[in-house]
Amino acid sequence: FLEYQVSQGKQGYVVTPAIDAKEDIESAVAEYERIKKRLPDVSISLIHGRLPHTEKEKIMDGFRSGETGILVSTTVIESGIDVPEATYIVIEQAERFGLAQLHQLRGRIGRSGDTGYCMLVVYTPEDGVMERLEKFANSQSGFEIAEIDLKIRGQGDLMGTRQHGIPPLKIGNIIRDLELLKSARNEAEKLFASTSED
Repeated sequence: FLEYQVSQGKQGYVVTPAIDAKEDIESAVAEYERIKKRLPDVSISLIHGRLPHTEKEKIMDGFRSGETGILVSTTVIESGIDVPEATYIVIEQAERFGLAQLHQLRGRIGRSGDTGYCMLVVYTPEDGVMERLEKFANSQSGFEIAEIDLKIRGQGDLMGTRQHGIPPLKIGNIIRDLELLKSARNEAEKLFASTSED
């Protein structure tokens, strides 16, 4: 697929969750070497967050100009990258990304009006993975995708497949009790305002 796309003058991304290999996590460096070996005649570049800013800019300039056909990267390309000629993205170990992050990555392609291809490569047979990714594939709305991700993965845990961040609420449910939580916040703000006046 990659070889065909490049032969048609199309550009695209291959995204991995990590820069270097870590246990069972796919690495951008290893993927770059693998693709380079399989497609020796294709111009391929590697970009990630550890590269100096000037080097990243040079790589991106080569991709923008069409000099590079395939850009292998980490999520460093998630936002702020606009290359209209990019028509495909292959996301390795898609199960390791949140749906909102996948939506941001998918947004890097198909900007010129040409058909865009977003391929999610899954490495685990864990329950719920395919269901979650199918919901992502069936939605184009960032708001809807964030809501699905919140319902499936929760508000945040320090470990596991749930999103990192806020620990689970002890009393309320951020999805079910949203109106009640807003009301409680308003009351707390009123109480704080009246106390600070004293």
